[in-house]
Amino acid sequence: MVVRNTAARAAGLLVALALVAAACGGNDDGPSDPEAAGPRDTAVEEEGEPQYGGRLVYAREAETSEPWTPQQALGDLSGLLVMRAIYDPLAVIDEDLQPAPYLAESITPNEDFTEWTIVTREGIEFHDGTPFDSAAVVANLERAKQEILTSRVFKDVESFTAVDERTVRVALTSPWATFDLALAGQTGFMASPVWLAGVDAGSASALEPVGTGPFVYESYQVGADFVAERNENYWREDEDGNQLPYLDAVEFRVLVDSNARTNAVTAGDVDIMHQLISEEILRLRDSVDAGELEMIEGEAFGETRFILMNLGKQDSPVRDPQVRRAMALAIDREELTELVGGGVNAVANGPWAPGSDWYEEDSGYPEFDQEEAIRLVDEYEAENGDIQITLGTTSDPTRLRPTERVQRYLEEAGIEADIEQVEQGQIILNAAFGRYETYNWRGFSGANPESSYVFQHSDSSAPVEQLALNFGRVEDPAIDEVLDRMHTTADDAERAEAAKEFARLYNENLYALWLFHIVTGVAADPAVNGVGAATTPDGDPQIGVVAGLHSLEQVWMEDAG
Repeated sequence: MVVRNTAARAAGLLVALALVAAACGGNDDGPSDPEAAGPRDTAVEEEGEPQYGGRLVYAREAETSEPWTPQQALGDLSGLLVMRAIYDPLAVIDEDLQPAPYLAESITPNEDFTEWTIVTREGIEFHDGTPFDSAAVVANLERAKQEILTSRVFKDVESFTAVDERTVRVALTSPWATFDLALAGQTGFMASPVWLAGVDAGSASALEPVGTGPFVYESYQVGADFVAERNENYWREDEDGNQLPYLDAVEFRVLVDSNARTNAVTAGDVDIMHQLISEEILRLRDSVDAGELEMIEGEAFGETRFILMNLGKQDSPVRDPQVRRAMALAIDREELTELVGGGVNAVANGPWAPGSDWYEEDSGYPEFDQEEAIRLVDEYEAENGDIQITLGTTSDPTRLRPTERVQRYLEEAGIEADIEQVEQGQIILNAAFGRYETYNWRGFSGANPESSYVFQHSDSSAPVEQLALNFGRVEDPAIDEVLDRMHTTADDAERAEAAKEFARLYNENLYALWLFHIVTGVAADPAVNGVGAATTPDGDPQIGVVAGLHSLEQVWMEDAG
């Protein structure tokens, strides 16, 4: 598996662009090896000549995205892998962590960032023959503005207007310096407006997506397989003028169990898979060392594991700052990280992973202090009665064990903690509607900290049983103020400083209980090439693998034709 040696990858980069982060846990009782902490460097080889042909079988961790309309899908890592094969975005993130035009030819702001102009590329068609033009862009973006799941992303948009066949004017109600970043994620995916209208009318299936992407829908079994075949009319070529994509087909196979995914790729039952479980990363490293697999690992700009708390649940003790402080003090993160996968992951002291300009080693999160945790619990219970907490996690056994470890820490401090297991697809819906108390969660990733804006601002919150992207229902004017600064400034240094202040405020109020920064691996048969080697239409390197997410148009397989 050959990857491009970009500056971002050299920094250990795996960046999450997903608009909805999946909730899942780690594993427990992995072998202890201090030398294993953090991601290993990925060896880079010289690429051979790309070859056409082959059916790539890709094991993904969950089924969460049905229906496949971009504005309604729950775009976690597994869902975005599929959508990125079918749909092209208006923009992508380049190796310098900046949005670069993709389906769009250009995306430019006015001087004060209150208006943006999108110009489309010429000659592109959707899989059903519908032209990709300004009307298609407006249809997709208007739909995103109206749909309940994605509407908060475009809350500052006054209007989308097709000026001519190729030009869209975006009028904003206030400055938004990073509007183009939103076009590099789920809200930037372009679907055929004819298909979308058919879905609305009931004459087309929302399970049979139609985009402009490198692969065309072939078949779909919910919870099992999604198959897409090569788009023979794809608009992109490689740097030598060869039409993309190289693969004949890609099959996305759902394998929820983390151990099963590792077994499948090591046995050759699948060609490639993604993995976030520390113990499985260690197993895969053994296969890499034996020359049986190749794997891209990363941590920087990636996801952070934490306990998500529902502050909108009116009868929950987690609404009390004293209880949250007791919980934070009770969890021995150093021991937990060592037990959960042998120290592969680094202890987290805040939302942002090491390696970014907005990471701070000390942003004010309290250190483990069981004695003080017990004192706070006793003091609270003397006035309010026993503290009872429900810890939620997914149904994967490897994801239950770390939650059991957290349960033990809390109970040792005097907090009664029960565990509730939920299927991963349902756990995201529960979070969105506030139907939980706490979840073992992952998030806070991105090439730009502003990507967390829609998940953390009070405008994205809502009462329980109303859909919200602010899953924790955190409503804090001080948090909103620093998020607004990240949202409006065009200065990267100012945005980084605001992100640091965000982390300090989060830690001051203990709106989340940090656990560790996740090392992600994408492991594949050595015959699989080009993972992370994607370029922009202008030939510049894209950011590559992004917290397990990557595109497939430039992936190829040796001797597969």
